[in-house]
Amino acid sequence: MQVHDVVPPGTERGDGAGDTLASLVGGVVQHLDLEQLTWIVQKRYRLEQPFDNMRLIEYRQLDGYGRPIGERLRAQWLHSAMAQAQPNEVQAMQPEQGKQPQQPEVPDDQGILENHRQPLPGWLAPIAAAGLIGSAVALVALGDARSSARLTIFLILAAVCFHALLCLGLARRWNRWAPRQRRRVVGAILALSVVLRCIMLLLPPSLSDDIYRYRWDGKVQAAGHNPYLEPPAAASLEPLRDPQWNLINYRRIRSIYPPLAQVLFLSTYSMHHSVMAFQVLALIGDLLTIVLVLALIRAWGLPQWTVALYACHPLPAIEFASS
Repeated sequence: MQVHDVVPPGTERGDGAGDTLASLVGGVVQHLDLEQLTWIVQKRYRLEQPFDNMRLIEYRQLDGYGRPIGERLRAQWLHSAMAQAQPNEVQAMQPEQGKQPQQPEVPDDQGILENHRQPLPGWLAPIAAAGLIGSAVALVALGDARSSARLTIFLILAAVCFHALLCLGLARRWNRWAPRQRRRVVGAILALSVVLRCIMLLLPPSLSDDIYRYRWDGKVQAAGHNPYLEPPAAASLEPLRDPQWNLINYRRIRSIYPPLAQVLFLSTYSMHHSVMAFQVLALIGDLLTIVLVLALIRAWGLPQWTVALYACHPLPAIEFASS
C-alpha cells in the first residue's frame, strides 16, 4: 500500500507538530490489513454482495438498518461480546511473516448466545411438578379452605411459585430437546394437569358456594318446578330440602342463570344427585379448554410447552375441579 504524506488542515509543512501527526497516521495506515478487515466485516454482517459495492452504503445495509429491530439489537450484543474476546484470539488472526493470511474464525452467533445463556438444571421441572402436587395434596388435607385463611393463601402462593419454576425450566430447555422428547414433555404436561385436577376433586367446595345453587336448580327442575318462579326458600319447595340446602346462597332470590345453564344443571342432576357430579362436569369443560389451547398453540406455531402456562396453573384447577 502506498502511503502519502498527511497534513492536517491548518498546519503548515514546516510545523513540527504537523510532521509528527503525519508520521503517526502514516505508520498506522501502513500496518493495516484491509483484506482481513474486509473479510471480518463481511462475515460479521453476512453480506452477500462485495464489500466495495456502494449500494450497501446507499441502502444503509452495512450498519444493519435494513434488518428488523430484533436482529439489530442482537447484532449490537454480539458485537460487544466479540469485543471482549481474549487477546490471544485476536493475535491468532494476525498472519505470520511469509505465510498466506488465513481467514480468522469468527464466533458463531448461536454459539455466543449459548455460552452466555446457560440452561437451568434438568431436575428443576420435575421438582417443580412435585411441588405442585404436594401443594394440592396439602390443600385437600386442610379440608375447608376458609378454616385457616393464612395457611390456604400460603399453600396457593407456594403452588403458584412452583408453577413459575416449572414454566421457567421448560422454557430454558425446550430448544435443547429433540422432537420426540418434546412430544413426551407435552404428554407429561397434560398428565400433570389431569393429576392436579383429580386431586382438587377431593377438596370440598369451600371457596365458592355457587355449585350448591347449580345442584338445587337441577333438583327443582327434576321435580317439575320452575326455578325462575320459586326461590329456594319458597314453602312449596320445602319437601325438596336436604342438608345441602343450608349451603345455598341467597335462598330468597329466584334463579338468575340462563336457560342453557339450566338445561345443563338438569342433565347433570339427572345423571347423579351429588355435588361431585357437577365438579366432574366442570373438570371436563376445563380439560376441553386445555385441548383447545394446545390446538391454538400448534396452529400459531408457538412452543408447545406454553400450554403449561394454563394447564398446570393451580388456580384454574382449584376453581373448576373444586369450586
